Amino acid sequence: MTKASYPSGWALALQVCSLAFWSASPNVGNSNNAWNVNFNNGNVNNNNRNNNNYVRLVRAGEWSVVR
Repeated sequence: MTKASYPSGWALALQVCSLAFWSASPNVGNSNNAWNVNFNNGNVNNNNRNNNNYVRLVRAGEWSVVR
């Protein structure tokens, strides 16, 4: 599926998916830092907690593919 064939509203969702999101895990070696994951390239970094990154809400439980 090409980007042009996504339903309306998906362009923003695709852009948001490629940003850096905070994890809940602090950096053990520096309590001022926390880990974040870049969903664009898969990089994992630790940054100062005062930096701006996004938060992704997730929940535990079962899931299924909607067809």
